[in-house]
Amino acid sequence: MNIALLIASAVLAMIATIGASLFYGPLPRVAGSRLRWLGGTAAVVVVLWAIYGYGMAFGSALVPGFVGNPVSAYPSLFAHGAAARLGGNLAFALFQATVALLTVTLLAGGISGRLRFRPWLVFAAIWCTVVYLPLAYTVFNVQDGWLFTALEVNDQAGGTVIQISAGASVLAFLIVFRGRTLRAQPPIRTSIVAAMLLWVGWFGVTVGSEGMIDSLFGTLWLNTLIAPPAAALAWALVETLRSGRPSARGAACGAVSGLVAITPACNILTPDWTIVLGVLAGALCALAVSLKRRFHFDDGFDLVGIQLVGGVLGMLYIGLFGTGIGWRDNGQPDRLIAQAEAALAVAGYAFVVTVVMAWILRAVLRRRGSRSEADETTVA
Repeated sequence: MNIALLIASAVLAMIATIGASLFYGPLPRVAGSRLRWLGGTAAVVVVLWAIYGYGMAFGSALVPGFVGNPVSAYPSLFAHGAAARLGGNLAFALFQATVALLTVTLLAGGISGRLRFRPWLVFAAIWCTVVYLPLAYTVFNVQDGWLFTALEVNDQAGGTVIQISAGASVLAFLIVFRGRTLRAQPPIRTSIVAAMLLWVGWFGVTVGSEGMIDSLFGTLWLNTLIAPPAAALAWALVETLRSGRPSARGAACGAVSGLVAITPACNILTPDWTIVLGVLAGALCALAVSLKRRFHFDDGFDLVGIQLVGGVLGMLYIGLFGTGIGWRDNGQPDRLIAQAEAALAVAGYAFVVTVVMAWILRAVLRRRGSRSEADETTVA
């Protein structure tokens, strides 16, 4: 039963990945270029995951608390037949590979249009190695991960690893490659379909994070169901107050912000507090997105305003209203402080490392006389 759950969750996470590619992918001038980016990203991430990614994220400690031994997973991943023990390591490795792919796809959506295809593949491979995999170890590795063992952080489905790391990295990249203008956003119909695919696929991310069918199964499913519509309604209300009418694109963005916020908290909230979180996520992310116009910040697809702000909100909300651990229940701010420290640590690490990577990439492109590769808006 648990094997089937993990495999089904991996399939749903792949659906969410397709939704993320459509939702954050710009309207291409070259037919099929978006599929080329998605396919190339998938090839790089999955191959790296099989070679050393799973070991770095879930293997025996190489740097205690921070990263695992890249080759420590070889016996379980490359065994054959009965020795592979599909029920244990392989199904879990399959699911976590799709989570890694989803995260890198979010990153691709934030910076597509600023890099050509080949430089992006190199950037994606390095980012996955030096940013995602160490963060996955620190949060997901319940035996040795620093954020889990030292701070006892509650991050059920990867709000830090997926959303905060991707959002902070996109912010860093846009600061370095600032001034580049993206193409038009996808059509409204595409955005709505993409948001629905994200919503359907996100059940795999949240439910699969538990790894088994237990007493939390219903809670995970219900919270993933009710947070997005609450956030969509709040986003629509903000738009109505600001401009007099809501938009379909805004409703789609609101639903996605609800998914982002509930990701770390899906196991620890009662439905009423999930609705409140959804409302806060929709309203705050809508306000955060509006700030980019005031500061002339070129986040064409609102990934920073939705993923980073929504992810941080979800982490902090646990410290306030998490059942049994939040400030509301125990009267102490300890959990809120720990959740805030985790969010800040992940965002800071992803931001600093990505800034360094982006500056190096920019210098290399200029030295090679390929500045057009960074400035060109056609992804070919």
